Amino acid sequence: MSVLLPWTRRKPRPGPVVSARRPDPPKRMAGRSRLLILIGVVASLFAAGEAYLGLMGGRRLPGGTTVWETPVLRHADGVYAVGYGSDLAFYGPSGKVVGLPDGADDAVVSDEKVYVAAGDLIMGYGPDGRLLFSVERLPGERLMPCGGLKGILALRPEGSGFGRPWVLRAILDTGGSSPPVRVPGLPAEGAVYGSLIFVGVRDIAAGGESFLVCADIETGEVLWSMSVGQGHFRCVIPLPGGKVFYATSEGAGMAASGRVVRSFRVAGPVWAAAWTDGRAAVSHGAEKNPFVTAFSEDGEELWSGRLPSPAHRLVPSGDRLVALCKTHVVGFSLRDGRREYSFKILDLPLAVEGNLVLFSRGGGAYLLSLDEALADLP
Repeated sequence: MSVLLPWTRRKPRPGPVVSARRPDPPKRMAGRSRLLILIGVVASLFAAGEAYLGLMGGRRLPGGTTVWETPVLRHADGVYAVGYGSDLAFYGPSGKVVGLPDGADDAVVSDEKVYVAAGDLIMGYGPDGRLLFSVERLPGERLMPCGGLKGILALRPEGSGFGRPWVLRAILDTGGSSPPVRVPGLPAEGAVYGSLIFVGVRDIAAGGESFLVCADIETGEVLWSMSVGQGHFRCVIPLPGGKVFYATSEGAGMAASGRVVRSFRVAGPVWAAAWTDGRAAVSHGAEKNPFVTAFSEDGEELWSGRLPSPAHRLVPSGDRLVALCKTHVVGFSLRDGRREYSFKILDLPLAVEGNLVLFSRGGGAYLLSLDEALADLP
């Protein structure tokens, strides 16, 4: 049912007696209402613009000194990295740690250590540059970090040809290795919890389908495998009780015994995800409208905050969640999602640890030591 406002109703035709015409009150009311509406719209736009400028602007990063820089970045984990300048080297919070062997064709960082594959050997070096082990490399093996593992994963295709399964083994820092585990695609993410290893794989032969695989690392037996769609893996994080939190570019969830037991529903593609203190955090949304959303373990949304650009990494740090975005470093309160700081940057941030920030620039990287840690700034 439509209702005509007072100043839009048709006036009745005049009767035989016509009184003197008075000023039309409805028109005065219309003008006053339009003025009030206009004032409200302007105030809303001003508030929204102020919030947007606060989000998109942000303070400049405080001053600091460059600890080290490498023109070619091979791999990084936290503020540790492998880079190539005059030689291949391992870098840490204080600078160059150790030069690595000539002829290395693969080098990855995991848990403050570096692992190198060169010729028919795989070697591991500690945070101080000390050689931890040197073992035989099987033909075709490449290296992949594995969360929670005191060592590294070595991967190789099973035979030749398109769409073959892959075989992985864990090489421990002691020099020992686990039985081989056979998975249905190329491993992309991995993590261990006790005797369980969880691996996210992508089967190109199956049209790019992604699978989450759980195996017993002590026996090599695959316990279960499940499809999680066709997204690219963002993280695989084991939880107590045989559960695992995972995220792909299509979404995030929790699995156990080969089935999804919880979904963390977000809008748009997923860019990054993290788990801390019984909470999931997911960076998601369109490039021009990105958010970070926190959930309880039960899948209940706790809070959601706007980001100036998509966060490619989320770093839990005490009672804060630090979002490393393309254009900013943003800190949120984990408890209620309040934005505590936002710093505008010129180069892509890869990691934050205390007053250290690792940046990517061109094909290389540099570690910046800030005069004061971000969390300590007012």
